[in-house]
Amino acid sequence: MLRFWALLFAAMAAVAWITLGETHPLTALSWLGAALLFVVGSQPALLVLAAVLWGLSIASLIPGASVLLGPDPLSTLFDGSVAETIVLVFVRAVFAVMAMNQFLFYRLLYGTARMSGLEETLPDIPEVIPNRSSMLSRISAALAVLALAGVAFGWSGPGNALTRYILHGSAIFASYAVGFGLGSAFSPTDQRGLALFGVFFGALGFLLALTAAPGL
Repeated sequence: MLRFWALLFAAMAAVAWITLGETHPLTALSWLGAALLFVVGSQPALLVLAAVLWGLSIASLIPGASVLLGPDPLSTLFDGSVAETIVLVFVRAVFAVMAMNQFLFYRLLYGTARMSGLEETLPDIPEVIPNRSSMLSRISAALAVLALAGVAFGWSGPGNALTRYILHGSAIFASYAVGFGLGSAFSPTDQRGLALFGVFFGALGFLLALTAAPGL
């Protein structure tokens, strides 16, 4: 499943680079970075990152947010009609739900000994894949802090191209923080507090970065 998402994200990175590479190069890098993680990683929690990035990519269809994130790469290939926009939103929502459902199934590979919220009749499943969710929690928290620091600079910056790049990078860090944090929080982990910290402040950083976009 991770290799499947890696192919789709790599394709999105290629489209984003072709259509937005000159004005919003970080858009392609955000898709490509996730694709590389899916190729080299084997953590079911990464499926949540796929779900979050598909969901948050809908923001690029919002005119104000597109100033920072760049226009939707797929919309630029077509005429961007209302019907096509609705279809693009629907497809992204379906992909997000698919990735999340895959995670809820494949997280059983972490084993059921430390997992809560499962059916009592479910047999005990040993750990099949080494659980790296605690590491993802720490990464999530660190990315959230970096995102907030970038937003703080962006709000006080001169409003030039560098400021836009920093805010865009902060939005990307924030989206990854939410993805890593949610994936870890719904997995057996000893760092659920850090994971939720990353989710909350990552979401806050993403929203603040978009709020600063109209002033660029």
